Order: sequence, then C-alpha cells, then structure tokens
Amino acid sequence: MMADQTVFQDGIHEDSVLEKLGYQPELRRSFSLLGMVGFSFSIVTSWTALGGVLIVGVESGGPPVMIYSWIGICVATLAVAYSMAEICSAYPVAGGQYSWVAVLAPPKVARGMSWVTGWFMITGILAMGATNNFIGANFILGQANLSFPSYEIERWHTVLLAYLIALSSTAVNLYGPHLLEKISRGILVWNVLAFVIVIVVILACNDHKQSADFVFHDFQNFTGFTPGFAAILGLLQSSFGMCCYDAPSHMCEELVNASIEAPRAIIMSVYIGAVTGLVFLISVCFCIGDITTTAESSTGVPLIQIFYDSTNSKARAAFLRLHATEVSLYHVYSLKLIKSDRFQFMPSYWLALCK
Repeated sequence: MMADQTVFQDGIHEDSVLEKLGYQPELRRSFSLLGMVGFSFSIVTSWTALGGVLIVGVESGGPPVMIYSWIGICVATLAVAYSMAEICSAYPVAGGQYSWVAVLAPPKVARGMSWVTGWFMITGILAMGATNNFIGANFILGQANLSFPSYEIERWHTVLLAYLIALSSTAVNLYGPHLLEKISRGILVWNVLAFVIVIVVILACNDHKQSADFVFHDFQNFTGFTPGFAAILGLLQSSFGMCCYDAPSHMCEELVNASIEAPRAIIMSVYIGAVTGLVFLISVCFCIGDITTTAESSTGVPLIQIFYDSTNSKARAAFLRLHATEVSLYHVYSLKLIKSDRFQFMPSYWLALCK
C-alpha cells in the first residue's frame, strides 16, 4: 500500500499539478534527484567556468578581486536561489521563469510580461551556449599552442572548433535523450573527481607558491582603467561562474517528485558550486607564477599556463586540462525552446527545428 502511494505521489500527483495549471504532461519522468543535481552542476560547474574565464580576473584586480567577489556573488546567488526554489516548489513547470510570470503576474499584463521574460531567457541561453563552446575551443587550442609553440591560434580555428563542439552536444540531445539521466550522474562523478585531481596535483607539484599577501591583498590591474573600474570588470568572472542554477526548474516535467526534488537540486547545485569554486580560486591563486607571464600567455588561457608552471610538464598540463575541460549538455536549452510554444512567443519554424 505504501509503495502504491509513493508511485501515485511521484507520478500522477505531479501530472495533476500540471493539469491544474493548464498544461498537458508531455515528457517522461526519468530523472532522479542525483541525476538532476549532476545535470544542474554540469551546467553550473563553477570551478571550470571560473577557470575558463580566469583571464578576466587575472587582468582585472587579480586574486583579491577574484576571491572576495566570488564570496559576495555566492551569497547573493543563494538569496535568489532560495526564492526561485520556493516558487519552483509551488509551480513545477518546465518553462520556469516565464511560466511563473504568466501565473503570478496581473492578468492584464501576464501574457506580455511572460513574453518579455521568455525572450530574455532565450537570449541568455543562446549567449551562454556560445560562450561555453568558445571556452571549450580556447582550452583545446591553448593546449595545442603549449604543446607545439610554433602553432599560432587563429580566430577562425576557434570558430570552427566551437561549431564542432556545438554539433557534438546537439547530436547527444537529438539521438541520446534517453541516456541523459545516466550521463548526468556520470558527469557529477567526473566533476567531483576532476576537481579533486586538479587541486591535489597543482598544490603538490608547485614548489614556488605565492604569499598570502599576494593572494588576499595585492591588487593587480592590466586593464588600463582605474582600479575601481578594473574591480568592476573583475566581477564578471565571478558572475559567469555562478549562473544557470535554475536548470532543474526547466527539467521539472522530467523529474520524479519534481515539486520537492527540483528545489533541492537548485539549492544543492549552488552550494556545491560555491564550495568548489572557492577552493579552486584560492588554490589556483597560490599557484600562479609570474602574474604578467600568466596574463599574457600565448595559449590565451591563463589556467593552462598555471598548470604548466605548477607541474613543469606539458604532458601533466595536458592531463589537467583534459579534466578541467567539460562540454556542457544542452538538453535544457532545446527543452526551453520546445516549451516556449505554450505561450507562442517563438517563431513556428524554430520550434519545428527543435522538435
């Protein structure tokens, strides 16, 4: 009897909530809490995101700005995440923010505000997807430059490689959606293990660590702007490192017991990202070699230069780079586009392509 009640609560109850909100259940609920945390963390993946845009922090304020701004961003993010999780618990709809606006806004403006919210969201999705592909391409080409110094990175190399990354992730979403839950669990394990390996290796191998004053006090400015403006630019790194934690809200219709598990996944991904990001930043800042050499590295990726300076080996740097490079899953992006037809603010031919 208890098992029957659990099945009813996990499946039928969540679908009935959707029907009360005016939506027809369309997706199979295959994600568990662990799988959803892995999925969300694979998108947030704060430590790799921070490493991908490390050049912003290195040039705009240096270690103090990177570390203290990260703490501030995480605190502010938790405030938003808790509020978002509360709303998600009451309205577990895959549309997320624009669906919530449609339900909670005054009826006279609900449709228009939902449309605007949805387009802001779609714009952010497209920008984030392009950025992730660009970062992945930079890591790969940066390692190629380190391994073969005669190789010069051209812009068109980066563009073509970014397209290849986008196509590979698209193929996973088109032909392997039934594998996403298992892939998400694997990515969670990969992320945690890779984080531990990277931190342990650079701290153990680096024998010329920076002083505490350099990490927590000395301000660096290679931007040409005033210190205040440089610090503001440095905030961009931390802001990029803590985003997309709303991913579970857009997967509600594929998550078992979504009204409880989706909010948990949102909060857990933020906490995991905050802790791993802080440990990563402090460790990397202690292992930075010459700050000017790092900022002006021919690889275009300061993190690769730090790996090389710490291990004094191109092979070890490549090994660490492999662990730090992650191609994000984009299932949530296509899902958002498909769900947007509920409010008909997306062109019909876009939706036909997504479906």
